[in-house]
Amino acid sequence: MKPFVLALRAIGAAFVMRLYFPLVIGAVSIIVILVSGALWLTTVDEWWWLLFIPITSLLIVLFAVGFVILMVVRLVRPAQTKAQQQAVKQFIDKLQGVAEIVGTPKVIIFFRVVRSIAAPSKDSFLTDLVKNGELGKEFRAIQASFSK
Repeated sequence: MKPFVLALRAIGAAFVMRLYFPLVIGAVSIIVILVSGALWLTTVDEWWWLLFIPITSLLIVLFAVGFVILMVVRLVRPAQTKAQQQAVKQFIDKLQGVAEIVGTPKVIIFFRVVRSIAAPSKDSFLTDLVKNGELGKEFRAIQASFSK
C-alpha cells in the first residue's frame, strides 16, 4: 500500500481513538446515572421497572456502535513502530492546536478526517492540512517512515 495512504490511515485511526475514549467515558457515566435513577424510581412504584426496557435498548445500541467503531479503527490502523506512533501522536497534537486556533470543533475535524480517509480525493481535508507549512513537513516525515 502507498505510504501516503498508510500515513493517512495511521493519523485517522489515532485521531479517532483520541476522541473515542472520552465519548465512551461520557456514555458510561450517562448510563450509570440513568440506571441509578431508574432503580431509585422502582422503590416508588413497581411500574417503573418498565423504564428499564428503553434503557436496556439504549445500552445495547451504544455498546454495538462503540464496538463497531473500535473494530473499524483496528481494521484501518496500519502496523506501526514506536517511532511512527510517537510521530503520529505529535502530528495530532499539532493538528488539534491548529484546530483550536482556527476555532474548529474536534467533532467536525473528526468527521472531515474520516471522510478524507473513507473517500480519498485530491481535495481532501488532510491534503489541505499537509500543504500547510510545519504540518506538511511532519506529515511527509510520517509518510517517509511508512515507505521504509
